[in-house]
Amino acid sequence: MNVTLTPHDLHLLLHAEHMDPFAVLGLQSVGGVLVVRAFRPDAKALSVVDRTNPKTRFPAEKVSNEGVFEARLNGRTEAFDYLLEITSWAGETSQVADPYSFWPLLGNLDMHLFCEGTHY
Repeated sequence: MNVTLTPHDLHLLLHAEHMDPFAVLGLQSVGGVLVVRAFRPDAKALSVVDRTNPKTRFPAEKVSNEGVFEARLNGRTEAFDYLLEITSWAGETSQVADPYSFWPLLGNLDMHLFCEGTHY
């Protein structure tokens, strides 16, 4: 699989220096192809599961030893509600919501007031 995450973005993520992790993690459209990226150091393996049709799964490839995964959503053209199915290093499997599947809740005005110190 050709990884769509750039080495620069990967470096920034792994060093907790990325200015906009929502731009690279979660559901992304890259060159017309949907991908889901997740940073799960606790996972040995990861799959993306369609929440409305749990039999539909997309296995993710581990793109870094530190736990960054990427799954290509072949056949999908539109965003959908999904879960991450994580297989731990102990072999246990669980499904969790991806925090990056929820868009940021603060708008530009909120951020301006927050940075100004007047957002109460």
